[in-house]
Amino acid sequence: MRKYLFDDFGSVWHFVLGFLLGAFAPFLLLAIATVIFIIYEVQEPEDPVATVGDGVEFLFGGFLGLAFRECV
Repeated sequence: MRKYLFDDFGSVWHFVLGFLLGAFAPFLLLAIATVIFIIYEVQEPEDPVATVGDGVEFLFGGFLGLAFRECV
């Protein structure tokens, strides 16, 4: 069975970037960064399923960052 979420060290950076943007940036900036991240990932030559996994990691971090922002 292959892993597509948190499958390498870069996955941690996707999550951390999403979390930081969610926690310390306004919601609109998080939305713009998400679009830029998706454009970057689509252009990267890798398996499409891995690209979707990278986006999920980023968005998961972003949503947790937003939750953190609301709790603090």
